[in-house]
Amino acid sequence: MNGINAFYNAVYGKHRDENQFNWEYNSAPAGKAIYVLAEYKGEIVGTQAAIPYFLITGSGEKIFSAKSEDTLVSPAHRGKQIFEKMYACLFEECKKQNIRVIWGFTYADKPFKKLGFDIPYKACMGILVRELQQAALYFVSLAAKRSTKEQFGIYALSLFSKLKATVQLGFPGSPLSLVSGAVELSGAGNNYLHSTSDFGLLLDADFLNYRIRNNPYNASYNTLSYYQDNQLKIAMTYSVSENRVCYIIHLYLSPEVRSGLLKQFMQSILRVKEIKDSKVIRFWGFNHNLQNQKEVQLLSACGFTFINKGINLVWKTLDSSVILNPANFVLSRMASQGTD
Repeated sequence: MNGINAFYNAVYGKHRDENQFNWEYNSAPAGKAIYVLAEYKGEIVGTQAAIPYFLITGSGEKIFSAKSEDTLVSPAHRGKQIFEKMYACLFEECKKQNIRVIWGFTYADKPFKKLGFDIPYKACMGILVRELQQAALYFVSLAAKRSTKEQFGIYALSLFSKLKATVQLGFPGSPLSLVSGAVELSGAGNNYLHSTSDFGLLLDADFLNYRIRNNPYNASYNTLSYYQDNQLKIAMTYSVSENRVCYIIHLYLSPEVRSGLLKQFMQSILRVKEIKDSKVIRFWGFNHNLQNQKEVQLLSACGFTFINKGINLVWKTLDSSVILNPANFVLSRMASQGTD
């Protein structure tokens, strides 16, 4: 494990430790990860993992899947088919363990297409700027080099987001009564999937403990919910990073929620100190199914600005008896690894 982390940290310039690795790859409720190593003369030159995750359909059927992670080949050994050989090994091991589909996220689409992955869509980025200057500097810092033109574009986008949020959210009225604490969203009580044809992550207590409560990367996770007549209407799981970026991890909206109620909810959460003090709020948006589209539309009406710049979903079916359309995959940042 120390060798894996040393390789990972050297290539990415990060500081992943043993506890963080064990959490991510050895404690998921669906099982330990399958981890493939490529070595040359006793040194690690490539890694590839698959973390088992349960998916669940809107009708309650469980699907055993795996999420692709830690895809990495040493820069000095690229072009030697290491990527392809690691995945060939991974696919075989996944099939042995009855993993039926493998999926993940990447910005590099061509290598995955060559391995038979579909790339049906990508995320869009939603932002709500709170502090103009600090938010613009943060977005500029996300890439190593930015031209003057790019920096100007980022500042203009940040200004637009700030103005849009100010106009559309307006002056807050009386705050809603919010409840703090984790909410299970897979089950008879609160099923976040609105259609039987949709599917998504199994968001039960075991998964939420893994992904949220036990996450060693960030201790600021929380869920704020709004109930009406004892019925859950809105729930937002979020985290705030050390550099004051608020990430919406998952947004639950009951089918009857409209922009007016969501606007009241957003006005209310902006009074919560850690969110109020954030410089920008970020949201992973998707437009590939009606449920994800509704989230984007409602948040846009409540001050969020969306741009079509995001990460690609990759998808590969390993069991031909599984008939799942990735367009019906209801996604949120909960499907990310939460290591930022």
